Amino acid sequence: MDLTLPLWFEIGSLVALTLILIADLLIILKRPHIPSTRESTLWVVFYVTLALIFAGLMWLIAGGEYAGQFVAGWLTEYSLSIDNLFVFVLIMSQFAVPRRYQQEVLMVGIIIALVLRGLFILAGAA
Repeated sequence: MDLTLPLWFEIGSLVALTLILIADLLIILKRPHIPSTRESTLWVVFYVTLALIFAGLMWLIAGGEYAGQFVAGWLTEYSLSIDNLFVFVLIMSQFAVPRRYQQEVLMVGIIIALVLRGLFILAGAA
């Protein structure tokens, strides 16, 4: 079960992910505000759509088995991330983070989690 994706796909995926995170971070930093339910829903739809597009690309490039594994892993991570929201709510209420800055704090937490997860994956692969 060794999957070797084309190098262009791996690099392109990492570049796209990095650009999306930077754009999201810049949007949050440029105009901190309390997002409406509608705005939050649109952002969720945007990111779910990106994940489904990536799954489609995986299907075309690596086949259905690997695309299915991506979707299964993504759904698992997505469902597990819900409990993280409760932790963030507790932390933000405990430290009395103003609502207009909670989005920024959440983004910093996500970036730290991504970096640590990447380091743990690299350490485990070594």
